Amino acid sequence: MADEKTSTSLLIPNEGRHVPRFDGRPWPKDNAGKDKPYAVSLEGPDEGRFYRKRLKDEDLRHATEDDVAQAKANDDKVEADAKKAAAAAKKAAANQTKGEGDKQ
Repeated sequence: MADEKTSTSLLIPNEGRHVPRFDGRPWPKDNAGKDKPYAVSLEGPDEGRFYRKRLKDEDLRHATEDDVAQAKANDDKVEADAKKAAAAAKKAAANQTKGEGDKQ
């Protein structure tokens, strides 16, 4: 997926590849810990060359709509699971407090 007006593309590492971003930071992960699509500029002598070379070497590939949807689904699922766990912990704490009050 590319934006022709700004020469940016959504890229994602190919399976099994560990590619840092141009600035050396790790590739972004979704909430499930999987690489997620990341918008980069393919222009410029430094950053653009870095990403174009990674594309040519097949370290990176253009992200598909499915990649974007999967990353969003992973993020949504992990957030929903965290909310459920927090609600369950709150309920358990309330039940424990209620049970301790009954003992007194």
